[in-house]
Amino acid sequence: MKSIEELCKELENIPYMRYRQAEIIKSIIVENNFRNAIEVGFYHGKSSILIASIFEEIGEGHLTTFDLEIAREKDPNIIQLLNSYNLSHRVTPVFCKRSYTWELAKIIKDTKEPVFDFCYLDGAHTWDNTGFGFFLIDLLLKPGGIIIFDDLNWTINKSPAYKKALSEGKDPYAQYSEDEKNTPAVRMVVEELVPMRNYECFEIKEVNWGISVKMKYDATRN
Repeated sequence: MKSIEELCKELENIPYMRYRQAEIIKSIIVENNFRNAIEVGFYHGKSSILIASIFEEIGEGHLTTFDLEIAREKDPNIIQLLNSYNLSHRVTPVFCKRSYTWELAKIIKDTKEPVFDFCYLDGAHTWDNTGFGFFLIDLLLKPGGIIIFDDLNWTINKSPAYKKALSEGKDPYAQYSEDEKNTPAVRMVVEELVPMRNYECFEIKEVNWGISVKMKYDATRN
């Protein structure tokens, strides 16, 4: 199996995860003996490949990852990448019709206790999606588990995709106030909501990440 450094070089033209980010994730997974991970927002599948390669190197572990149906149209897409690197056995991609939150709801419905120990959250970065998504993930995360919140300082108005849409005469966030468009919603979730659920939070500025560690004692599932 190729190292994450080798994989990052081979996949350097595919967005978005960088080597330093993959290196941090590897240290978190290895040091905490994590084996069951969840990811929100796989896009092409680059980050999924890197996480899967960590489990492959360890010799055990699995990733369940979510994105919208439109991700099938990416070139390459996650299925193609998984097949190319013989990592399909390490990853279950879930293509969502509308939102990953509904797919999480189905897991919660069928699960009697938390099942995941690590989450990489890189989905829709709005207050609604990130806030509600966090609460659902929290129900599925074991005490001692870790959530990485990507794009901690992302805002709608600074988003290149949003600027591109506006230049094309489209405004997918027309219903949002300017206040909300200018607010880093992911950071707001990490600072205002996450600590209320018994997490210790800190920031890794070099990669624009918020790291949230779920405390060992958790009375929410009693």
